[in-house]
Amino acid sequence: MPCDPNYKGYCRDFELEKRLSDNFEKARIEANKPLLDDDGNQVGHILPITTPEPSWWVVESCDPQRCVPYAITSDGRFRPEPRITPNEALKYLTRSLNYLQAKVKGWNYSCTDYPRDPAPCQHATQYGGIISRVTKMITTIKQAQVERIEQQWQTEKAIQVKLDEDYEIKVEKEEKAWIAKRNKTLLLIGSLFLFG
Repeated sequence: MPCDPNYKGYCRDFELEKRLSDNFEKARIEANKPLLDDDGNQVGHILPITTPEPSWWVVESCDPQRCVPYAITSDGRFRPEPRITPNEALKYLTRSLNYLQAKVKGWNYSCTDYPRDPAPCQHATQYGGIISRVTKMITTIKQAQVERIEQQWQTEKAIQVKLDEDYEIKVEKEEKAWIAKRNKTLLLIGSLFLFG
């Protein structure tokens, strides 16, 4: 570990500082890009760097009769306006999370290696709470997507079972009709033979 022990009484790890700074800069640049949909069109006007945790996406305190936390609508769109897909929301929140984590890692380094200044420790703790909430949002959206897929699968399975039952009933009716027609034909042939 390259270290300069003469820097204001601290031993600095310049390689680690450079790596933390580079990682933060990459995350900052990514978090400063607008969110694009699959067609390359900009979605909304917020950026993860300025709004890491969109408060209007958090509707846990909402009346349960009117809204569902982190709801995904029936057409597969994420609940908040502008209406974005769950995948777009996940991209946004992942960028936000990467940015926040890079920021907190830098503050944690400053907190442990420069103990005279308590501000980085306080910032790291504060932003740790935001990271926790963003992580919860990501988990909830992914879980809602899985539940939605499972619900679609159950619906498709129920439709397939109904179609199979309808097909079996149709085949059974056709078989009975064919047997009845055959019996009628045999009866006609038999009566012609007998009374001929």
